[in-house]
Amino acid sequence: MRGFGNVTECSMRTVASGMPSEFNPTPAEGCDARAEEDLHVFPSCTLRQVLTKMGDCAASYQAKFPYTDRAACASEVDMVFKCYGQVAHECSSGRCPTIFDEMPGAREKLNTMRDWSFGVDGLDSALSNMIATKMVNDTTGYKEMMLEAACSAPGEIPAFLTMLPEMMNSSAMAAMFDESTLALFAAIPCSEEYYNKIGDAYMNAVTGFYSAMTHEGVCEAFNEYKSTVSRAFIAECDLMGFSSEMFAGVLPMEAQPFAETVIRAMTIWGEFFVSYNLPGCNKISANYTTSCVTGDRIFMNGTVMQDNTVNSLCPNLSDMCMKYDYTVRSGDDTVRVIGGACRDPAQLYNCEHISNYTQRRGFGSIRSCSVSACGGSYCNDLEATPATGCSLIKANHDVQLFPGCSAQETMATFYACYEQFYMDFPYETQDQCRNQQRGMMQCLSRSYTKCLNGRCPTVLDQIPGMRSSYPMVLDLMYNVSSIEEVVERMWAQHLVDEATGNMIIEYVNMMACPEKMDLPTMIEECLKNLNMTMISQWLVSMDINIVELQAAMPCSMKYYTSIAAAYQSMIGEFFTAKDRSDMCSAYDTYFGLVTASFNENCDPSKFEAFLKVLMPESLHELVPYVMQACEYIGKSFYENPTLPMCSGDSTDGGHTDGGHARIEVNCDHLYASKSKCGMKKAWLCDYAKWKADFLGNWLQDYAHYKSDNMMEVDMENMPPCYRMSDYKNLCRNGARKMECFQIPIINCPMCYCNDHEYNDLSDLTSYWRDDYRMWQKFFTAYRKSYNSGSSHSHEETCDV
Repeated sequence: MRGFGNVTECSMRTVASGMPSEFNPTPAEGCDARAEEDLHVFPSCTLRQVLTKMGDCAASYQAKFPYTDRAACASEVDMVFKCYGQVAHECSSGRCPTIFDEMPGAREKLNTMRDWSFGVDGLDSALSNMIATKMVNDTTGYKEMMLEAACSAPGEIPAFLTMLPEMMNSSAMAAMFDESTLALFAAIPCSEEYYNKIGDAYMNAVTGFYSAMTHEGVCEAFNEYKSTVSRAFIAECDLMGFSSEMFAGVLPMEAQPFAETVIRAMTIWGEFFVSYNLPGCNKISANYTTSCVTGDRIFMNGTVMQDNTVNSLCPNLSDMCMKYDYTVRSGDDTVRVIGGACRDPAQLYNCEHISNYTQRRGFGSIRSCSVSACGGSYCNDLEATPATGCSLIKANHDVQLFPGCSAQETMATFYACYEQFYMDFPYETQDQCRNQQRGMMQCLSRSYTKCLNGRCPTVLDQIPGMRSSYPMVLDLMYNVSSIEEVVERMWAQHLVDEATGNMIIEYVNMMACPEKMDLPTMIEECLKNLNMTMISQWLVSMDINIVELQAAMPCSMKYYTSIAAAYQSMIGEFFTAKDRSDMCSAYDTYFGLVTASFNENCDPSKFEAFLKVLMPESLHELVPYVMQACEYIGKSFYENPTLPMCSGDSTDGGHTDGGHARIEVNCDHLYASKSKCGMKKAWLCDYAKWKADFLGNWLQDYAHYKSDNMMEVDMENMPPCYRMSDYKNLCRNGARKMECFQIPIINCPMCYCNDHEYNDLSDLTSYWRDDYRMWQKFFTAYRKSYNSGSSHSHEETCDV
């Protein structure tokens, strides 16, 4: 019946559940190599793979909709179902475990799926196999209904569409699910208005899809749906609330582990939705500016080495879309570059410009080249490569700020570069400073390359000119070690004239390594020139209502003037500092003034309204992301009250006792972990706690004790001091994670990592040995001083 062949031999017997069976399953192989960050929904396919494969199956059909030829459409539908059958067979085959294996009967359903997929070569065989595998008893009318939905003529609304509003109302939807499922939906941190908005958006999209007379109309309907759903999600859902904890009290205890799976599935679906683009449609566009494919696709000897081609909003509506395709011979290698850019009509370039630039940069000589420019969005045949594995919403309340970095990754990456430079600032000589400046530029170069590479959508993509500028920034910053190299490339691209370039070099070098008395004057000039009239004129040019903006300001004018004055004072003290302690003190003062001024003069609840006045309405969907980024920046600032490599007078979580800031390190929460990593951190935390309790708190008490009892300590018996530079690179996650305090009596810095993540545990062992020797010396000195103090107290008394 199914065409499997003739059965020549068969035996079958029934074994009661729980009874031993002679049949032993073959062990699964090669399952450990699968991606752990994905969900293994089938033995041979993850959830991401299923979504991608199913989308690919429908791509050809979707790219040609709407169809004027019903037979051609039916042929495309047959190809879709043939592909679905191949995917079903591929994914359901194999012996690897899946997330559904604990569900009774789930694994057996895979046999049915494989059985259904056998011989599917179109819609007819797909429907007949459904009956043969007992999925349904009858498929009468199915084909006609499916072809009506898939192959309606342009502008023709299928009959089933009139039934959708009734099917999608809240009462009908509620009737489809049991109470426990509805409770799960209720736990999702989105308002009821969210579901209303996405329901309306779906109806509008389906109506627009079938009403479209051209494929461009289909694209408009889909893009509008995607944009509306994205805006609704941002406006009506609590982005911070998406975690497994939202199902606490909803799922039974035995099902709680499944909550993490649900969250991961939501994340994967979100990544797919964000990156998916209806075939034949351009993803991003706006009626207020031109849209083009920008970025490079680079081939080395015929192999793609890099592909950053994306759909981008240009800076201006007058911009043209350029396409270039050139080949360079470099040594024994042939490099081909295909790409696009947004370009002002007055700044278009040709193959001669490209040839001059490649020779100036030392890339090699041009062998072939073609350049074209056209007016209008996506007016050439250059296609962007779809992004994969992307999500706007990241773990730990983070967002995708740049293609290769989240907001938190961006801050950490760039902070590390500046931290490296300012760790030993001020430098004794200009040569020392220039050498460190080169190191900072190399670090910044790597950071730009890391964060701006890639095709993932970001929260900044709707800002005109933002995404389209990344290729230029990448080119300017790639593998540089000085501002002079950057400006040389700016000259080569005719971005600035010679005078402006020289001014950039002078100011950057002066800011990084100034003569001690130069910078305060320069800052004073900048602040003097940056007057409110200039700012007001700029705001008016951006069509921002000054009166509304002033009313929505989250901080009074006193806040801005006070932090400007505090900043000017701090920078002045930085560059007249005699040593590191002067810089630390200057920043401590600045931090205190800024914190106090914010608490006195700002109202954080007004921040959202302020952003909506400041940003154009077309960008209001980005407001939650901007607030989230600002919240993270503020959090980073207030959680790091001292400069790197400065020993603070207090430690977060400590309290003052008798004028001394006591250091408190709590390790209890780490002992709740059962993992090897958690237990290692608990041990390292105990070590940090010992250092804080003995070398910090107890020694301070001892210092008070010996002072009160006139005990003398022989300083020659004291251990040698650490220097702050000895702790450089101690913490794996940077100096921001380093907590330091002064060891009483000998007044030396002592540091540990507050996240207990160290760069090198072998070096940590050396620290531990030194700390142990330090303890021994302290104890020896203490015994000597105690004994001498005790004998002294018996011989003399003090009455004053």
